[in-house]
Amino acid sequence: MVAGGAETAVDGVMERGLRQGRMGWKGGIFSGGMMSLIKKLGHRYNTLRKDNEVPAKSSIQPGEMKQPKQKKNDPTDIYILVHGLGGRPGDLSYLQRCLKRQNPTAIVHLARCNSASPLMTFDGVRKGGQRLSEEIKTLVASYPSLTRISLVGNSLGGIYCRYAMGLLYDHRKGRIAGLKPHKFLTTATPHLGVGIYGYMGAIPPFLQKFAAQTLVGTTIRELLLLDDDKSPLLAQLSGVSVSPGSLPFMKALASFKERCAYANAVNDFMVAYKTAHPSGPLDSGQNLGSEIGSDIGSDIGSGIVSRKFLPGSERGGNMSVGSHLIKDRRHLMHVMSRSLTSLPWHQVTVEFPGPLPLAHNKICALERDPLQTWLNSGGRPVVEDQAKWLADAHDC
Repeated sequence: MVAGGAETAVDGVMERGLRQGRMGWKGGIFSGGMMSLIKKLGHRYNTLRKDNEVPAKSSIQPGEMKQPKQKKNDPTDIYILVHGLGGRPGDLSYLQRCLKRQNPTAIVHLARCNSASPLMTFDGVRKGGQRLSEEIKTLVASYPSLTRISLVGNSLGGIYCRYAMGLLYDHRKGRIAGLKPHKFLTTATPHLGVGIYGYMGAIPPFLQKFAAQTLVGTTIRELLLLDDDKSPLLAQLSGVSVSPGSLPFMKALASFKERCAYANAVNDFMVAYKTAHPSGPLDSGQNLGSEIGSDIGSDIGSGIVSRKFLPGSERGGNMSVGSHLIKDRRHLMHVMSRSLTSLPWHQVTVEFPGPLPLAHNKICALERDPLQTWLNSGGRPVVEDQAKWLADAHDC
């Protein structure tokens, strides 16, 4: 309104001045002063007009727009936290909070794709891994500033992660979902399956096979290594008996800067120590008690009793096993272990002593309701340790 009024006033003054000049006013000095005033008003008029002009539409097409510069607090790291069998996203809430404290600008996402119902996790690793890969792709696309990705899986969630990374891996660029693979961490994940060691080993093999064929879902058959006589899925994930059209599971796993597995020494009723650590079967039945007492150091009271770094070796990698040996699950687990440990791994052993086998949920400080949160709170120091390793605050 002010600018418009000023333009009108300037127009009126200029018009009167010019009209009076044409009428032939006498007095050169007065006429020169009037013309000087008119020139000044004209300059002011042009200035006001430019200030109030509506800019012309840009001729730059949307695709030609320059990318905005990354702001200081834009997230560059994303952590995907994946729950286990029959789990819920909130199971790993404590780890999420710990990671946010360690890396405030990071995206720490609790995966939701396999939690529509508890039975959803029983329809097989393939389906669960595919759902997870789609969720990751959608999430990454929402944050263009991201550069690194880390995957964290609890129990079955670690197997889901290993399948999803095979789907998301770009072998030409060495990227996972277009991002640089950074850390991969699992807690009580049955990398080598279940059914031979621990509590599950107490069930006779013929009952396991009967249950796998008649009672349980696809996921349990896969974890028991009874889903395929020629090439069980977990064997494929480990680079054993790989068919020509298989996904690059081992290459995707190798693309991560570091890998770390946390395993319970005792009291895990679902996943035994020897299958949660990639090197488990190769430990030749070593006495865990001696290992527990050998490397405690500053971790007394935290639940962590041993740390080990496996440097990797050239052995393994897309190994073939005869069909007659695949049926020998103990032998197959050893071959899978040799293949997985061809890559470097950090292995952390934890212990939650007591009369009840609650370690499987304590290792992730599972939170679901007030009672379970309290029962599993003893695992919080271990989860805090996991968060520090994921955030590069310390080495395993």
